[in-house]
Amino acid sequence: MLVGACSERPPEPQPFAVGLHRLELVVPEGWQHYDHGLQHRFENGTSHITLTDLGPVLPESLLREIEHARELFRQDRGNDARTILHGLSPRGVFPSQPGWEAFERPWSKLRRVGGTRPIVVEEVEHAFTEAISRIAALPAPDLPTIAVAALEGMFQGAHREIARRQATTLDGVDALLIDTWDRLTHEARKRYLFMLNRGNLLVARMELGKFSEMEPAFDTLLSTLRLVQIQGPAS
Repeated sequence: MLVGACSERPPEPQPFAVGLHRLELVVPEGWQHYDHGLQHRFENGTSHITLTDLGPVLPESLLREIEHARELFRQDRGNDARTILHGLSPRGVFPSQPGWEAFERPWSKLRRVGGTRPIVVEEVEHAFTEAISRIAALPAPDLPTIAVAALEGMFQGAHREIARRQATTLDGVDALLIDTWDRLTHEARKRYLFMLNRGNLLVARMELGKFSEMEPAFDTLLSTLRLVQIQGPAS
């Protein structure tokens, strides 16, 4: 007699491409998965959890994208360069308002690349040089600073506050768990997981539903998540 011959095998991790991030994880039982490129959604009835690439959040990763846009501009691909630049949110890497304002001058000019307004090539090249030099001189913010800035962007005026934060690791990479709740009632708890991978911010987030119903699925996603390392620069 073979003991355990009829036992069910645990579900196999599936490959995912969440923006720049290449992952493997197990979809929780009973949950549906929807691939939207930069964001993946996991739904079970009215409960929704998302896994999102929020893009470059470190000076080094912002430089990677801006330098890529510069090469596209030099190839007379202004619209493609503009698409990349409009997908970036560099405000979070500037610790001071004066530093941001100094960067914003060349940045505003760069974001017009590929638009209908005429541009002078020499002025755009100078703006690229100035923007790159200002970002290159910045220190890298730590993960808690990045995570709190991301949360503020998600709240968008909602009356929420941080209820708990916990440093952890995910597949050997530093990560940060944050729970939030309604500022007045301390209800409607939600959980977030933030981690950096190749300079981009990966966020797992409870979007809709009851915390008690989403927590097991959220834990499954995180406990089975593995990063697939890719050799060479990010594309």
